[in-house]
Amino acid sequence: MSIKVSEPLLPDSLITITDITSELERAREEETDFCTDRFEKQFCENTNFSSLYFRDCMFMTSRFTDCDFTKCAFINCVFKGCDLSNSDFSDSCFKQCSFSSCKAVGAAFKGSYQKNVFFDGGSFELSDFQRSKLSNVRITDTDFSSALFSSCEIKQTELQNVGFAKAVFFGTKLAGLDFTSCNIEGLTVSDTGAELKGAKVDVWQAAMFAKLLGLIVE
Repeated sequence: MSIKVSEPLLPDSLITITDITSELERAREEETDFCTDRFEKQFCENTNFSSLYFRDCMFMTSRFTDCDFTKCAFINCVFKGCDLSNSDFSDSCFKQCSFSSCKAVGAAFKGSYQKNVFFDGGSFELSDFQRSKLSNVRITDTDFSSALFSSCEIKQTELQNVGFAKAVFFGTKLAGLDFTSCNIEGLTVSDTGAELKGAKVDVWQAAMFAKLLGLIVE
């Protein structure tokens, strides 16, 4: 069954940011938000964006590596072709956002809140979503290998061709999730496998989990 997810809808006219450093300084000094802004071909490393508010913004073909986005709010924002690797989005809020063909290897989203969010293409390998809340989320053709989803709350989430090899879902209820099109080889849950109750898997995946739980399948 298809999950209803509200897509981000950006205004026709966006303000192009040419000097993100000066705009960041202004936002800090004047305590203002980033609204209807377009960040294209921006390159930031070890930059502090923490506790800022972004609304109706486009992040396109930009690099934000090892940056601090903790406790930020992203409302109706689009990330397209960006490199967010090793950046920290812990305790941030994402509402009606999309990540298209983005690289976020090793990025931290611990304790984040995500509702009406799209992940389409790209790599979130080794990313950390521990203690996050995901609702009305759609993930397609995206690599989450070795990602951490421990102690998460995941509801109304649709998966299609997602790579979860060696991902960790310890303490996260997976009921209602359809993994049949996904790679879940080496996926980690608790010894009892309680997290898997109500999840949908194919016969090969079921046999893999049976072996993991010590069952003998003939």
